[in-house]
Amino acid sequence: MIKQKLLNSFKNKEYSTLDELVIVAAQIIPHIASEQKRYRVSVYPDERTVRYYINEGLVDKPYEVSESSSRFTYRHLLQILIIKHLQAQYLSLNKIKDMIKDMEEERMEELIISGQNGYSEYSRLVSPMDRKQKFLNENKIEAIFREKVSFKKVKEELKVSQEWLRVVVKEGVELNIRTDIIKGSREDKEEFLEKIAARLRIYLDTEKNR
Repeated sequence: MIKQKLLNSFKNKEYSTLDELVIVAAQIIPHIASEQKRYRVSVYPDERTVRYYINEGLVDKPYEVSESSSRFTYRHLLQILIIKHLQAQYLSLNKIKDMIKDMEEERMEELIISGQNGYSEYSRLVSPMDRKQKFLNENKIEAIFREKVSFKKVKEELKVSQEWLRVVVKEGVELNIRTDIIKGSREDKEEFLEKIAARLRIYLDTEKNR
């Protein structure tokens, strides 16, 4: 399942700072939880919100590596995700705390993956511009091959669309970055873009709830 693959990609990772943890959470949340619009609830928790979760016992305390450093694990990430899942169902933090207290990781994964109680289905964020470009590309390829044009010509025809990476930050907000201004492989560039989008989600959600 797509949700399982998404979670598995973060399963063995650890985070040395709270900032890293909230950025990863903000990358995943759009894919596994819908927005709760009835009350003033942050969709993308920032560092202060997660510290509040920890103080209230909703999220485990970080593991102490030394006097000056701590680490967060996959369990901490799951706890944040399950909180947002349940908040999307209009459950209060007190009720959520009762539900997830001492909950095993496997059970949290099950709730997130299964979409129980009306949880939103996973839907990859695809820009309307991407969908339009994909349609144009498919028709362009078909026309090119119908005319028996060389593969080199195909690459030239598609060159413009390949120079940009796009991601939807949230409804009405789209981030576009030209690939040649970012170093690294395509995967590195996509990861970089997702991290920027995650930070923007947190910022925009924090501003909205002020």
